[in-house]
Amino acid sequence: MNYLYAILCGTIVSLMSIFNGQLSAITGSYLSTVIIHLSGLMTVIMFMLATRQSIKFNKETPKFAYLGGVIGVSTTLFQVIAVGSIGTAAMTALSLLGQMCTSIFLEQYGLLGVTKQELTLAKFVGLVIVAGGIGVMML
Repeated sequence: MNYLYAILCGTIVSLMSIFNGQLSAITGSYLSTVIIHLSGLMTVIMFMLATRQSIKFNKETPKFAYLGGVIGVSTTLFQVIAVGSIGTAAMTALSLLGQMCTSIFLEQYGLLGVTKQELTLAKFVGLVIVAGGIGVMML
């Protein structure tokens, strides 16, 4: 089921890129980023109210883990800037390449608390194939 969720996430990200790009074309990059995150905050609050969840902070949580919001805002801002000029497919493909490279690097060295996983030949070949495919897309 988690693999299905991952595929669904990719589908949603593509739709999000289109919606965010259209909003950015009308309101500008910075205001659209504010609107996007405010609407996201309202959505999460509605989910939390519907499921009767409360906000709880855990003292054992590493401080760097709270930077996800900063990274999320940065991701959205860079996405709304890029999608207008390079398009949704190229933006998504290049974004996935960046995610793959970063994930492999972090796992190789076990950084930021991720489980250490060796860079295998199969992973490296897969990365090269994906990068080559993106290169072909960019032609």
